[in-house]
Order: sequence, then structure tokens, then C-alpha cells
Amino acid sequence: MLVLLIIFLITTPVITDVVKLKLPAERNQVYKTKPENITISVSKDGDIYWNGAIRPLAGGTEALFDQLKVESVKQPQPEVHIRG
Repeated sequence: MLVLLIIFLITTPVITDVVKLKLPAERNQVYKTKPENITISVSKDGDIYWNGAIRPLAGGTEALFDQLKVESVKQPQPEVHIRG
């Protein structure tokens, strides 16, 4: 047992290779927070939901397009997710 321990103690430093790494420098960047994403859902009955709230179809799809026009001029633009 002592012989094996001595062999391991002698061979371990020879086997171990040291790899020098150059890590990237750390920097703080301020990110602009994204506005709330817009989720448009359409049910099988044809009801349109804007972020989970039902939209009345009094104006037809024109009301939906008008709301999308309002959102499209925002900077930065929100993401629009369409679900069926």
C-alpha cells in the first residue's frame, strides 16, 4: 500500500497539466427594458383577446388594426405573439 501511495504521489504532478486561460473582462452594460409583449389570441368562436382581455368586435378588425397602429410607433417596439 505504501509503495502505491508513493507511486501516486510521484506521478500525479507529472500527469497534471496546467492550462492557462484568459477570461474575458467584466463590464456592466445598461439594457433597456422591453415593453410588455402583446399577446393576441383568437378563440374558435372568433372572439379576439388582447393580452387576455376580450376585445369587442364593434369596429370589426378595424379596431384591432387601430390598436396595432398605436403600438407600432412605440420605441422600442413590443413583440406581438399571435395564438389560436
